[in-house]
Amino acid sequence: MRRRHRYCGTHRDVKALVLIGLYSGTRAAAIAAASPHRSAGQSYVDLDNGIFYRLPEGQAATNKRQPPVPLLDRLLAHMRRWVDNGLVKDHFVEWHGSGVRSVKPAFKTAVKLAKLPGKVTPYALRHTAATWLMGSGWLSRHEC
Repeated sequence: MRRRHRYCGTHRDVKALVLIGLYSGTRAAAIAAASPHRSAGQSYVDLDNGIFYRLPEGQAATNKRQPPVPLLDRLLAHMRRWVDNGLVKDHFVEWHGSGVRSVKPAFKTAVKLAKLPGKVTPYALRHTAATWLMGSGWLSRHEC
């Protein structure tokens, strides 16, 4: 198994983190572990069926509730393109071709470069996704 690095990030990887977080409402750790290939110990994105299996293979369910979620067509198109163009090998968020342990340093740098006020964390992506879903009426039409 390859060593997972602390993440310093590239602009493409931070974009991937933000898009996946906003469109899926997934926690940063599950995004960091997400792979287009099914493997033990990591989240898996089924690009053929458009399902994000957020609970890592072989891990017991916790109170974090990480059920599989269908991906929106818009996000799925990005993810398929990243894989097809070789931008993603084993993880959707990578550093020098390896998976990462934490996205916090790169996210903090992106927030600083964007000059966003206040304390903005990766968890804000999850809150924003929930707000968007409530505003769209999606939550009232689907079971959560």
